[in-house]
Amino acid sequence: MQQILKFYTLYLQIKSPTKMKLFYTLIVILIFIASCSKKDATCNYNDSATIAPATEIQQLQDSLNAHGITATQHPSGFFYKINSAGSGASVS
Repeated sequence: MQQILKFYTLYLQIKSPTKMKLFYTLIVILIFIASCSKKDATCNYNDSATIAPATEIQQLQDSLNAHGITATQHPSGFFYKINSAGSGASVS
């Protein structure tokens, strides 16, 4: 809170348009730098750790069957359908 008050008092002391532009530019740069900094650079996401609940999978299967859609189930629980296979190398 004290830092905000310091910036506000600094803002009130600025009188010229050039200083105002400089002040706003510095504020934008500070916000940009602060938003780009990361506290933790590691990624803990594991796609096979996320699994849909069994009731949700059953509801999806029922809906797909009701609409006559043939889909493949991924191990995490989502369903997909390949309309036209590509001609590139397959993913392993």
